[in-house]
Amino acid sequence: DYVNQGILAMSKFRTLVFVLLMLCVVAAHGETVRREAHIGYLYPAGGQQGTVIQIIAGGQFLKGAADVYISGEGVNASVVKYCRINIVKMKEQRKLVQQKLAEVRDKRFKELGITPPRSSARNRAKGKTATPKKTTKPEEKTAAKGEKPAAKKRTVKMPNHPLLVDIDNKSLKELAHIRDILFFPRRMTQPNRQIAESVVIEVTIDPDAKPGNREIRIKTPLGLTNPMVFQVATLPEVRELEPNDKQAYPKIPNMPGIPRSKSLKLPTVLNGQIMPGDVDRFRFDARKGQRLVVAADARALIPYLADAVPGWFQAVVALYDAKGNELVKRTRELLREDPALNYIGNVEGRDLFNGTIDVAVCDGFVGNVMLKVVEGMAGAMLE
Repeated sequence: DYVNQGILAMSKFRTLVFVLLMLCVVAAHGETVRREAHIGYLYPAGGQQGTVIQIIAGGQFLKGAADVYISGEGVNASVVKYCRINIVKMKEQRKLVQQKLAEVRDKRFKELGITPPRSSARNRAKGKTATPKKTTKPEEKTAAKGEKPAAKKRTVKMPNHPLLVDIDNKSLKELAHIRDILFFPRRMTQPNRQIAESVVIEVTIDPDAKPGNREIRIKTPLGLTNPMVFQVATLPEVRELEPNDKQAYPKIPNMPGIPRSKSLKLPTVLNGQIMPGDVDRFRFDARKGQRLVVAADARALIPYLADAVPGWFQAVVALYDAKGNELVKRTRELLREDPALNYIGNVEGRDLFNGTIDVAVCDGFVGNVMLKVVEGMAGAMLE
């Protein structure tokens, strides 16, 4: 009996060990799956032939990114910097960023021959600069026996944010865009973990690179990421600059005297990013009888959004005159392609309502938007 009981106990023990080992294998496999390097978006998701641009790849587990692979010939890319996107909540860091923005803004004002705002002049008179400084804490003293050593002074540094890369060369509109993204209350939320990391990438597109869609991947210590669409285009490209919800080019607070932005020249590609309830407006010139084609590439860039309902970007493209009157509107059709407008101006006068009209993209979840605005037939552009 003792022998049989011992054999039974040993059998149960082996079974328990086997089950535990299987659970460990399953857990390890699940952990491996969760730690796959992933790209959630590219911005901008394309570029013009013969240009060198910097784009941002947002995703997860991208730390240690070493190389970038792009399908096809004529396009080369390299990693510039890895960043982890964190909301700038620490008071000292926020102050440092604001001082740096003001410093660069004043340089741009000086280049334009414009007197800086009073607040900026006062800060400069007080000797405030945007150089990193140490937080004010009691001087470090030698700890007595049995006492804990005093806390060391910590240096406050600029946040490691992709928008702050090469900040000294930003334009006034770009500075306003950075301020809106970093400090506007609506945007003061921590990004989803799936896109909380980013890699700044420099892309060189040869003049003879074949237009069309490419696949871009990033090499990380965890392996290659998933592919994302990168478009090589023949048209000149511009990026949206916030704020632009109510007007395409509104007056920027604390930046008086900035020359008004000129209307866009067609044809062009407009690169933008959009938040829930956000509206992005762009202004361009048009004339009577001109045929306009406006096509939005949203689902074509990112077909599925995990945190969106129903699971994909639902874009609305609308055409307005300078007085805010809607001329034509087109939303996506369920389970169909991205929206496109084909419009012919039908008003009197040399230009369409004093020469300006607006295009707005609105009502969607976080994602990339690429608007192609051209004169001519839609087929020639969409092929």
